Amino acid sequence: MHLKRLVASEHIRVPKKVRTFAISPRPGKHPKGESIPLGHIIRDILGYALSYKEARKAARKGMFLIDGKASRDIKTPVGLMDVLQVTATGEKYRVVYDSRGLLNLVKIDASDAKKKMGKIRFKKLAKKGKIQLTLHDGRNFFLDYEEGNKYKVGDTIVFEIEGQKILDHLPLREGMLVMIIGGRWRGKIAKVKEIINIRGLEPNRIVLEGERGEEIRTLKDYVFVIGKDKPVLKVRE
Repeated sequence: MHLKRLVASEHIRVPKKVRTFAISPRPGKHPKGESIPLGHIIRDILGYALSYKEARKAARKGMFLIDGKASRDIKTPVGLMDVLQVTATGEKYRVVYDSRGLLNLVKIDASDAKKKMGKIRFKKLAKKGKIQLTLHDGRNFFLDYEEGNKYKVGDTIVFEIEGQKILDHLPLREGMLVMIIGGRWRGKIAKVKEIINIRGLEPNRIVLEGERGEEIRTLKDYVFVIGKDKPVLKVRE
């Protein structure tokens, strides 16, 4: 399916009137409006290709790894917290929201590239008494009941990409450092001051303190825990 540049996601930052079409991300682990197609990263962000055809050839050679796996489709959606590696140069990047609220690449080192943060979107009881945790990128973890019950929806887990070993647990609670991933404040980093759980149909709210001491009020679902006093993984240049 083709995507006209005039209606392309704001994260696909291309001149709207130079050409008619832009590369469209396929349905995948990230929503279409919250991801960047791999081909756009290759051609327009990293500059490893001058055309759609060159970007497709580079991807088909398996030169680009997303979370440790080669992606040969230039329409693969790349989204929040994904780790992108360029095998030809050894460069490694994490996809995060920048201060403008747009998805961008942050260069990381080899140690950082082995780990990933995932926000728990769903939690349910699975077969054989296991607890199933589903992350924001569709990844699933099946844990023993006692271990799995420690985690709550909205918490963040830090894990090894290869082997999916959980390394750390970042609960969503007062005093934690978060990145806002939705709404008008998207991309801002702030500390949790208060969580307001509302009974009824209205969404839960959260009160945050911004980096300059300003008070930010937004939806609880719009925050992604990234650490306590500082991010546990690199999310800013």
